Amino acid sequence: MKPIYMGVDIAGAQNTWACGISTSTDNLEICLPPAIYTLSQIVNYAEDNSVCAVAIDAQLTCSIEEENGVRSSDLQLKAMLPSDCKSWVASQNSLAAVPTRGRQLSEALGPVIGTIIETHPRACLYLADPAGNLSATKY
Repeated sequence: MKPIYMGVDIAGAQNTWACGISTSTDNLEICLPPAIYTLSQIVNYAEDNSVCAVAIDAQLTCSIEEENGVRSSDLQLKAMLPSDCKSWVASQNSLAAVPTRGRQLSEALGPVIGTIIETHPRACLYLADPAGNLSATKY
């Protein structure tokens, strides 16, 4: 089986999206169509398929020293973005259940998937193309 790479956009219980892609001979193919899934469905898919990595759009770590919910990595990422895009990086406190659900998913996937990363998709798109050709600021 070809390795599958998953992306998960953690949100509320009724609005968590996931998708999976794999490589084919000349390009990428979608093997898990983008749709709303429960955390259990995501874990079951990973257990039943050859998912080798997942990128989760949620804060997966926290620090006892950062009581206001803003991690030093969040501050560094904000510093790299233009002023009108800094709201893309929110504190754990303002995101309510998103970091908790992200950590739950990460812990459940840990025994099955070797690579689990936290991602900020809009910031990544912007930093990959600061000229704005990818229109990251529109979403």
